[in-house]
Parts: sequence; C-alpha cells; structure tokens
Amino acid sequence: FFLHMFIMIFQLIIGLGFLVLVHELGHFLFARLFGMRVEKFVIFMDLFDFKLLKFRKGKTEYSIGWLPIGGYVKISGMVDESMDIDQLKEKPKPWEFRSFSVWKRIIVLLGGVIVNFIVAIIIFWGITFFGEKEFLPIANITDGIYVYEPGKSLGFLNGDIITKVNGNDIHRFQDVSPSNIFDENIITVLRGDKLVDIKVPPRINNRDVILFSAVNHNNSIDSLIEGFPAKDSGIRKGDKIITIDEHKVSAFGDIRNILVHLTKENKVNIVLDRQGEKINLEAEIGINRTLGVSSSSNYKAEKYGIVTALIYGYKTSIDLLSTNISGISAIFNGELGITESVTGPIGIAKIYGSEFHAMKFWRITGLISLILAITNLLPIPALDGGQILIISVETLIGRELPERIKMVIQIIGLIIVLGLMLFTVVNDIIRF
Repeated sequence: FFLHMFIMIFQLIIGLGFLVLVHELGHFLFARLFGMRVEKFVIFMDLFDFKLLKFRKGKTEYSIGWLPIGGYVKISGMVDESMDIDQLKEKPKPWEFRSFSVWKRIIVLLGGVIVNFIVAIIIFWGITFFGEKEFLPIANITDGIYVYEPGKSLGFLNGDIITKVNGNDIHRFQDVSPSNIFDENIITVLRGDKLVDIKVPPRINNRDVILFSAVNHNNSIDSLIEGFPAKDSGIRKGDKIITIDEHKVSAFGDIRNILVHLTKENKVNIVLDRQGEKINLEAEIGINRTLGVSSSSNYKAEKYGIVTALIYGYKTSIDLLSTNISGISAIFNGELGITESVTGPIGIAKIYGSEFHAMKFWRITGLISLILAITNLLPIPALDGGQILIISVETLIGRELPERIKMVIQIIGLIIVLGLMLFTVVNDIIRF
C-alpha cells in the first residue's frame, strides 16, 4: 500500500514539477530575451518565504518552494504573487516590466502558455514515434468497419468505409472516432458507390460507448489469451467460431457484440469449425463478457517516420486542446457537472496510478500541459489571462491603473485561485 501511494505521489510531483518548470521557463526566457530583469524564479510555492533550496546567479534568485503547487517568475516592475509594490512608487527603470511596450509584455505573459503547448506537442510526438511506433491506415482496412449496436442506431452499417470526419480526409484508423465528445460530428462513409454523411451527436454522458471498430474481418482464432475462458473451454488456435448461443458469427466483431449485447447468460454454448469438423463447447464468460480470443486481420500497419509522428503529435495536441476548451464551455453552460469534471492534485495522482508506465505518465503529463495552457489564459487576476486583461484595459484607457487597484485585483485573483484549489482538493477527497 505505502509503495503504491509513494509511486502515485512521486509521479504527481515529478509531472507537475516538470510542467511548472517549463511554464515558468517560458516567462523567464521571453523576459530575458527582451531585457527585463527577473528577480526570482520559483518552482512550487514558497509560502511564508520558506524554500527547500535556493541559489543566486546574476540578478536572479532560483528556488524550490515547499508547497508542490504552482510557481512563479518575479519580474521587476510587475505586480505578481509576491505582492511587492514598493518599486511601483518610483519612476520605471529601463529593465522593469512596465517600461516595455504592450506587445512585449503580452508575449512575456503568454510565454508560459506557448512553452506548455510546445512541450505538449513534443510529448505527443515522442509517444507517437517511440510508443505507438506504427498505425493502421484506413485504406488498408479492406473489409470496412464492424458496427456495434450504438453505431447501428446512428445509421452505420457493417462494411462501411470511413473517408472523412467533419469534412476532413483521414489517414489513420484511430482518427475515425471524433475526439471532441462535446460537439456534434459528421462522419462520411463510402457505402457501395455512394458517400453517406452520418451525424454523431455529442457524447458527454456516454463517452466510453464504442460505435465501431476494425474487426469486420474473418473470425478464425489466431491466439488465446492466458487466464480467459476460451483457453479453459477447449478452444484452439485455428478454430473458427460458427455460432454463440445460436447467434451466427460471420465476422470477428460478432463475438464481442453477441457476448455483450445479445447474450444474457454467463455460460454460453459455442459451435466451432475445426478443420471441417463441428465441435460443441461451453464457456463461462462471467461478468466480464469476454472469451479471450484474438484474430489476425492481415491488415498491414505502417510505421511512423519522425516527421509523420511530429505531424500527428501536433494533431493530437490540437484535438485535445479543442476538446478541453469545449469541456470548459460545457461546465459554464451547465451541460457538465463541475464536481464530476474538475480534478485536483489527489485526483491527478489517482490518474497517474500506483504503477509507473512511461507512456501513460507522459500521456497524462502532455494532457495536463495543455490544460495548464488553457486555464492560465482564463481572465482571472493572478493568472496570465488576468494580467493580459489588465494590460488591455490600461491600453484602452491610456494610463496605468493605480497601484492600490492593482493590488486589490491581485488579492482577489489569489483568493479565487486558492478557493478553486481548495474546492478541487475537497472534491477529490469526497470522490476518493
């Protein structure tokens, strides 16, 4: 138990620590590029000015705070988490944030978001190239898709060949299911010699439902999975399943469809074709509704090249960004419950899990990097989006806001952010 807890917490701290580092590095690099002075570079919060580690190089103090949440870069002449406004009482110095043009200040504020997005692309490029390594081209699925009951209710048919999603051509089979579950999507299929558009409604409440898959091929058993019913029941490699509880099996996809949707019994009767001989067997499928068989489709996969993987890493990042923006919109519109949708540090630790798997770790970290980019753009004081809003207001009115107002805005922002953090922690504990 303690080992599993340690692994969860360790992954959380490493993952968030890395993302905070790159986010603040974005602010730091753009500030230094333009010649602004950076007084502090802090990873994790140093509440009560307590630091686990610190050192100074040049004009900048680098440190790690004790509270593993957030971080900040203190730039001269800028009201931030440090609440230091003494310097604002004097005339702006050439190296201070407020001395620079509006576009440079905004780019510095956007620096963290920009780097978070770039890091996400790099992460998903690595996952694609080193983890997935290959993909199934849609053109190689010669038998078309196999459609499950939810897909049939929308109008899909076995053998349909998917050609476009929302009007865009697709190359990989994994791109046939729209990633954005909050919006209506249109999938175009080739049925015979006709193109048919099928509407897929938003799937907010049934996001795990599978509409179709690439298993419309032959149903000969290629291998048996250890510990599953098929091996214990006497099924062998090379067998061809003819019926399950008198339901005809024409394609490999029928096996799952019959077990999950058509057969209610825990024990099923199976008729096999074994080299021309009919064999009758009984298998115990239990609550998992799974036999544990696989079949070779002979569909040829294609390896990712470095450039191809980068393109799809970028595509994954854009798709996830779009989905999360739609999710935030759904929360504000009341379509999605906030308690079921918002996750704090405890929830993130659970998502990372009690075992370390490199690709899972980086996939979650890449997703959080995108979420950090989005949330930091929200127009809340104390976040980058709130700072940009203040600069925009000052530009419109043609003068700086009084320092007292800036301080009040910053305090309100910190209260909102800390309140949201407290809410997510309590919510995580309730859902734990």
